[in-house]
Amino acid sequence: MRTRLSAVVYTLALSSVIPLSAVELQPYGQFRTDVSHDSDGTTTLGYWACAAVSDSDTSPNTDAQTHFTVRGTRLGLNATQDDYTGKLELDFYGAGGETTPAPRIRHAYIKVPINENLEALVGQTWSVISPGLPTQVNEYAGWRMGNTAFRTQQLRLTYTEESLTSTVAISRLGNDADTERGTPAVEARVAYGFSDMTVGVSGLVGEEKNTTGDDVDMHLFAVDFKGTFAESFTVKGEAYVAENAFGIMGIGNDKQKEQGGWINVLYAANQYTFGLGYGTVSVDDAPTGITTASVEGNSQVWANVFWKYSENITVGYELSQITTEYAGNDDGTNIRNQLSITAKY
Repeated sequence: MRTRLSAVVYTLALSSVIPLSAVELQPYGQFRTDVSHDSDGTTTLGYWACAAVSDSDTSPNTDAQTHFTVRGTRLGLNATQDDYTGKLELDFYGAGGETTPAPRIRHAYIKVPINENLEALVGQTWSVISPGLPTQVNEYAGWRMGNTAFRTQQLRLTYTEESLTSTVAISRLGNDADTERGTPAVEARVAYGFSDMTVGVSGLVGEEKNTTGDDVDMHLFAVDFKGTFAESFTVKGEAYVAENAFGIMGIGNDKQKEQGGWINVLYAANQYTFGLGYGTVSVDDAPTGITTASVEGNSQVWANVFWKYSENITVGYELSQITTEYAGNDDGTNIRNQLSITAKY
């Protein structure tokens, strides 16, 4: 709850210095329903899949599961006044049961132009590091399977000069609202846009508490790219090396080093888009066990298709396999079939 309130406080604090008269508001959003079937248990909640349960685990959560959810439904509001812009966007992946899901803040920020090349952002939005996302039906989007960046609360500056974009931010990392840290993290990225491809290099330094409550330093270095070829093909991906990256959607903790990445190829033909992808992450010196703390490797391979039924309605289907390696125990494997129907407005 503290994380959600903080994002709103940041936005409201900046709005106190920006006149709110004559603000143009544009609502948007989507209604989304997902049906999925997992051949085996997963370590995350059923509406998304992150890691497969070890075959050494004999608990009931190793059984096949079928899930229905509308948590991917979103409500959004864009605000514009002169050169100022703001965004508030919610989904329903917060706490609560499947029939009573709680809202969760995805984005809550204001952008302020400083001059023609420099822009400031304050609030919560995507991390500066590793900004890409694989195109998947599974909304977990490859996190802890090679995709490491998430949304953070941040103060950001972006400088753009022709094809070169440089971004730096101080941010609050971690998914646990009660995690304490003495100093904010520092994120930075430099990206260059070629005619058909954009390539970026990013990094992060910060401090996090590990599972025993000790302060540990986080470091990350990443490269990312996205290119379009022959108009119909898109290739995108990322690769990174990090230490103690659990707070930034990696799997390493307790002074562990890790490395990972993902690649995604898309082909668009008329109202259809076909995709293939692979993501993987591994850590050094994972402790023996069958819990998430003992995961020493996690990967997924997927194939999907999106059918644009109409201007606002898209149907997606995805077949994926998640393989999770546990230190000193049997691996876990899960086959997921997932269908989604999304109506945007």
